[in-house]
Amino acid sequence: MLNKIPKMKITPRVVLLIFVGVAIAALVGNKFFGARPTQPVRVSPPTVNKEKPVASPEKKEATIDIGKASQPIEAPAPTPVEMPPAVASEGKFVIQVASLQDKARADVVVADLKAKGIEALVVLRDLGDKGRWNRVEVGAFATRADAEPILAKVREYYKDSFIRQRE
Repeated sequence: MLNKIPKMKITPRVVLLIFVGVAIAALVGNKFFGARPTQPVRVSPPTVNKEKPVASPEKKEATIDIGKASQPIEAPAPTPVEMPPAVASEGKFVIQVASLQDKARADVVVADLKAKGIEALVVLRDLGDKGRWNRVEVGAFATRADAEPILAKVREYYKDSFIRQRE
């Protein structure tokens, strides 16, 4: 029986005809296919608390000074974060901002931190079976207490940052 069905080549014209047919059937289907209209859904109006009136926010009109629009807008320069004097290479503690396998992504984080006034660098660590990781680190601090204020600033942008001992 299936062998007697003629094979039809599906062209864009055939697809368009099928689409138009389905759309027409959906629009006028209730009249021709015996479907009954559904009952309208009754929705009760929301209740309003009459005891405490809700204050509507004041509408403010936005104005644009066209004379200043043609001038380029410059972002304020980020204020560099003051690092404590013990930020030398002999510091015992660092702030780890991120650890990424992709060096390019680590470089993006470093550039972002530098744009925010925080000096950072990428340190490559080979963790054996876990692979090679690019750690984004800030500073080298003599004590954990020296690193705390800088950590608070870094966490404004990277909330998972933490202090750890240098390796």
